[in-house]
Amino acid sequence: MLIEPRSPAERATGQFRWLFEAALSSAAAVMLLPPQPARRTGPIVAIAVTADDESVAVAASLAVAAREPLVVVEAAGPGLDYPALRMATEAGIAVQRLPVPGSPNADVTAILDAMAGLQERLVVMSRLPADGEAAAAIAGRRATPVLLIEPAGAGAAE
Repeated sequence: MLIEPRSPAERATGQFRWLFEAALSSAAAVMLLPPQPARRTGPIVAIAVTADDESVAVAASLAVAAREPLVVVEAAGPGLDYPALRMATEAGIAVQRLPVPGSPNADVTAILDAMAGLQERLVVMSRLPADGEAAAAIAGRRATPVLLIEPAGAGAAE
């Protein structure tokens, strides 16, 4: 778990930068927490950046456990088949899919724009190269915890 500093100056220090990079290079899941989380209830959001993104399954399981709606931000492209969505629907969880303009090459700004108006309590996304800054931007701008998980098959080579 890594709590974002309150000010940009604190975030720019070498000490925080080292801790941030060490956490992101770890094989473990990492939770980025904003200094003041905005909500304690609300949808669980998965940011799907690949066609087989594991974040959808993790977010669906968390939504079922928390009895909260599930939102899939379709950064990998609209209409992809995620089996976990059926599981969530069968469990009585409302599922919403948000297309991202410019996907599958959308940047963090497009993802944030797609999330406008959501009142999410948690964002789940797979850790891909260079996504640490995107996750930090989402946590900071949305005032929402971001759970970074390993992509499917990432640990298989170890």
